[in-house]
Amino acid sequence: MFAVGGIASLAGCAQLLGPDPTIKSVDGDQSLSDSFTGSMEAEFVVENNGRSGEVEITISFEDDEGTVVGRETHEMTMNSDEQRRETVSVDIPADASVYAVEADAA
Repeated sequence: MFAVGGIASLAGCAQLLGPDPTIKSVDGDQSLSDSFTGSMEAEFVVENNGRSGEVEITISFEDDEGTVVGRETHEMTMNSDEQRRETVSVDIPADASVYAVEADAA
């Protein structure tokens, strides 16, 4: 009698085990070229198509040449199949001209 064993890799299966968030929309103009530097309220809709868990929202700021000049992250807990409108206060880097919002499982 013998036993056959192995180790199953779970790499790439994070969506099956936890949240699978996406940003559905970002409210307002994502261009900061006419804005004052300082702070702003970033408004967006995030949807979780996976299981309940922690979601990390990343707001990246770029200059006119596409170089990332700042990044802020915020974590939140989302339920399975939840869609939520969020407003996050962020500091705008002095040389930022645009921003983008992304969501990932934390």
